[in-house]
Formats: sequence, structure tokens, C-alpha cells
Amino acid sequence: MEKKKAIMYLVVLVAIIVIISVSFGFFDKITGNVVAERGLVAHYSFEENVKDITGNGYDAVDFPYMVKYGYGRVGQALDFNKEGDYILIGDKEGLNLQKFTLSFWSKLNDPSSIYQGGIGKGILFGHPEEFSYVMEFSAGKIKAAITTPVNREFEIKTPVGDSSWHFWLMSVGNGKLALYKDGVIQGLVDYDGKIDYVKRKNDLVIGTSREIQYLFNGKIDEFKIWNYALTEENVWEEYNSYSNENYCGNGVCDIVNENEESCAEDCSCKDSDKGINYYEKGTCEDNKGRVIVDNCGGDDWLNEAHCDDSGTEVRCKFSSQSCSYGCSDGACLGFA
Repeated sequence: MEKKKAIMYLVVLVAIIVIISVSFGFFDKITGNVVAERGLVAHYSFEENVKDITGNGYDAVDFPYMVKYGYGRVGQALDFNKEGDYILIGDKEGLNLQKFTLSFWSKLNDPSSIYQGGIGKGILFGHPEEFSYVMEFSAGKIKAAITTPVNREFEIKTPVGDSSWHFWLMSVGNGKLALYKDGVIQGLVDYDGKIDYVKRKNDLVIGTSREIQYLFNGKIDEFKIWNYALTEENVWEEYNSYSNENYCGNGVCDIVNENEESCAEDCSCKDSDKGINYYEKGTCEDNKGRVIVDNCGGDDWLNEAHCDDSGTEVRCKFSSQSCSYGCSDGACLGFA
């Protein structure tokens, strides 16, 4: 009898330890899982579709203009080009959360432009009575904002920076609104009351406003929604889970998967004399800003500048060539 009691107490003790460990994310840490994956409500990877890949069913319900895809931060991304295109997720009750986190990657073609849209539940750049939460871009800044009853708005703004890919995250919960850029917190404000989801428009929209007022110009990728406020540690882990990905815009041309046509910013290389041409002086400029010019290494020797993709990146390099009739002003003398 005493043995049975001891076993029962042991089982209860183990159960309590498991419950506590799960609550604090212990198993996520010891198994190497990204802690931030817990509580994931929706995830849009935009791999040639606008479906929620968590299986929770929050697929887009409307995209009135032809959806365009381009090279993204991971795989494909939504590619907006100021034609009024948007993705409508709709007014889903399961997305009316009081504690949540939104994150996505974006790459703006011109960060300084005003009223560029973004992601929001309600009307982007609307009055407090017109949205529940937004992350929107304008005049070189991103704004993260929520509204509570009586149309009180709480917001944080921070500079976007350059036109490279950046990771944006807004966490909301326990009276705290936080905004992160590339895994680092940019601002934290206190708020009171509950988020107000009784609005004139309450659809979740990606890109521009559903009313086609503000036109997004750039790319959006890897949009996620969690049902709790991620901690700073969670945010840093989520950001770094992408850090080793090859992607268009990382400054390195992945010559297996990218080329100048598909990813000009990483693979562009311009040669004014159209390649190896010993009889015309040319200039080569690559995406790293390296500029080299054809020049004579001696009376009968040419250093020919040209684009090269034989290594791990596209770059400008010199190839040497002897000139039978001499070299002058960066070109061999004679006929091509």
C-alpha cells in the first residue's frame, strides 16, 4: 500500500514539474526549438500563395489585383509596386486578440515616401476610430499603434533606415506596447484598457488600405501573428532564426539561385564595353560599388576590366592580355 502511495506521489510530482516547465518554455530551450514558435496563430510565407501555413485557416479572402511575387527574405515575397494592390485577410474573430505579437520582413524601395501603407486591422493611416492596430510606413518612419475604447491611440515611431530588408515586430500585452527593429527594441509605451475591435472597418489588410488610398512600394515577407507578447529574448531568437538565410538583398550574389535579372541588387555588374573587349576601353562597376577601368600595364600589355561570376559572387576583375601592336589608353591597338 505504501509503495502504491509513493508511486502516486511521484507521478503527481512529475506532472507538476512538466506543467511548470511548459509554462516557462523550458522544453523549448532544451530541445533547441525557437521559443517564439509557441502560440503561433497565423503565418504567411508568401511562397506563390497567400495562405496561412499554420493550418488555422486564416487564408486571404480577397486580393483584387493580380498578386505579384518576387525574391524575398526567405524564398518568395509579396512584391507591391504602387498599383493599389493589397491582400485582404478579413475580419476574423480569432485575430481579435488582447495579447499578441505581429512580425514581418519588409524592403521598401523608397523609405522616405509618405503614406506607404503596411499591415493593419482597420484602415491604414486612419483615425483612431477606424483601426484596432497598425504597423504603417511614412516619411522614413514606421509607426506601431493600437487603439482602446473612447478612441484612445497609443503609438511608437522609429526610423526605417535604408532600403535593405528589415525585420519589424510589435508586441502587445499586459499594458505594454513595444516596437522592435532587427531584433532590437526601439520603444516601449504603457497603455490602459482593452484593444477596441468595434470599428467602422475591421479587416486585416496587408499592403495598402482596402480603400486604395495609400500605396505600398516594396516587398513584404514572412508575416506572423502570435497570441501572446513575445519577450525580448523571444524576439532576438526569432530575428536570428533568419540571420543565416541566403536572400536577395543580402549583398552577396548566390550564383546558383540568383542572377542579374532576378536579383539585380546582389548580382548586377555593368561593363561599358560589353564584356572582354581588348580593342575598346571600358569601365566595370559591380553591386559592391567597385569600379575598375581598362588600362595598359605597359607598351604591349592590357589589363582588361570585366564582370566575372566564376567564384561565389558576381564582381569586377582584371584579366591580362598581350597586345601584338601595342597598348594605348586602355585598349589594344589594331583591329578587333
